[in-house]
Amino acid sequence: MALPYDYVRTPNDKNVQFTIQNVGIKDAKGKVKVSVDGEQKVEVDLSVKAQEIKNLTASNVLDGLAAGKHTVTVTIESDDDNMPDNNVMSKEVNVLGAPVVYYDFEDGKISSDLSFYVGDSGTVNANAGDEFNKEGWGIFNIEKHAMLGEHVLAGTSRIDGATRRRLLR
Repeated sequence: MALPYDYVRTPNDKNVQFTIQNVGIKDAKGKVKVSVDGEQKVEVDLSVKAQEIKNLTASNVLDGLAAGKHTVTVTIESDDDNMPDNNVMSKEVNVLGAPVVYYDFEDGKISSDLSFYVGDSGTVNANAGDEFNKEGWGIFNIEKHAMLGEHVLAGTSRIDGATRRRLLR
């Protein structure tokens, strides 16, 4: 199963992607069923030629799932199949709850309402480099990551040593 990943971000990740393969020497017909937590979400007719590999997507299967763990199952049913013991694939996924604040940096821009909170003598490091704006934020392009995208937010600051030592208890 190519999608979903182990962690599902709502509302972005809704689809289930998987690959099926007919390893037989005859064409086969059947059904593909996709379920979440035992509840069938999709059923489609399937036709696969001998030795054919198909990449399939079941759209919006994960839409509206509550935060927490869920089991996604893909089942192939075919009377033409001589090896039915390899026709079920399951994966446990963790649906992340909706974030309180969500910023999407894939356009390479920083939202105007994103700012540092300075509660002591910490200041934005003016010598951090041209990559950072005057508020201390910078967007960096990284190699494309399947879940995180291709941009990452970075912040810079410095502490001048005037702040009392803080202990975590």
